[in-house]
Amino acid sequence: MTQRIVVGVDDTEGARAAIAWALREADLRGEPLEAVHVWVEDAAYDEVAAEAMMTRVIAEARARTESLLDPTLTAVVGESPRHVLVEASARRTFS
Repeated sequence: MTQRIVVGVDDTEGARAAIAWALREADLRGEPLEAVHVWVEDAAYDEVAAEAMMTRVIAEARARTESLLDPTLTAVVGESPRHVLVEASARRTFS
């Protein structure tokens, strides 16, 4: 069974630190990384902007950590971030 690391992504300093840690940890463990962004307000959701933000924030963290890992990106709209991250971390991948 292969586990993966799940990290929340937004454009805050705390999230940037968490993403850098998650990249290093995934590299160290040899496990995949899933980066999750949760957009709570449906009306304000801009899929292109959300994807661009995720891509930029992760690219910056990859450059700082020198990680070659390419995380899976997941964007969820209209749910509780806490709920989405707990659910994502409970899923497992099998090999």
